[in-house]
Amino acid sequence: MTIASFDRTPAGRPGSTSSQPVVIAQAGLAGELAIPDGSSTLALFVHPSAAGRLHPGHQFLGDVLRANGVATLSIGLQTADEEACHAPIAGAVEVTRRLRAVLNSLAAHPATNHLQLALVGVNEAAAACAFAARQPGFEAIRSVVLLDGRIELHDAEVAAWRQPTLCIAGRHGIALSGQPLAGARSLPPPHRLVKLRMQTRPTASAGAFQAMACQIAAWLQPRRAPRREAPADVRQLESAQ
Repeated sequence: MTIASFDRTPAGRPGSTSSQPVVIAQAGLAGELAIPDGSSTLALFVHPSAAGRLHPGHQFLGDVLRANGVATLSIGLQTADEEACHAPIAGAVEVTRRLRAVLNSLAAHPATNHLQLALVGVNEAAAACAFAARQPGFEAIRSVVLLDGRIELHDAEVAAWRQPTLCIAGRHGIALSGQPLAGARSLPPPHRLVKLRMQTRPTASAGAFQAMACQIAAWLQPRRAPRREAPADVRQLESAQ
């Protein structure tokens, strides 16, 4: 499959219901883009590395969103050289620069410049996305999803969020790892906190990705539509885990 560059305007429309490789040269990143017919929203999935975006569970999340008419672009935060030498994730300032370049490329491309953007930070990329989303140059982001990452939910942090934000975390089976999103029982509107009852890392329990997909798909529905009730086994817990 041909790799399209977002830094040029290729003939035709990149993306479809099937993911197509793309490169974003200004950011030094690669990913997969899919744009179902009639899409009005694009979910930009930001993973710590290529391994995350190629994980079958996260590919399933993309399949569910596209089945619900949401376009997806999945990228890793690391360049090919960083991946090859197993470098740590870049600092928040560099991550912000790379994500701003991605947004600029999306805004300049006729296949994506009409889509409303949702930023989805996954695992170790979630905190960097939460930081970037409130910086200048990210006004195109209409909503944020922080998926299973370590996010500080104290009042000052939440007050700094500029977009409606959905936080999702599951149980972790990693000794002494602590619980992501611990210490908060809820978030003030327009934000929402969901703690899943099942384990999500390091090995996801059966149904974990289905539960996350359900929550994200409902969150990304147009605001004028009534929000669908989450299944009983994934409703927000009443007490902090």
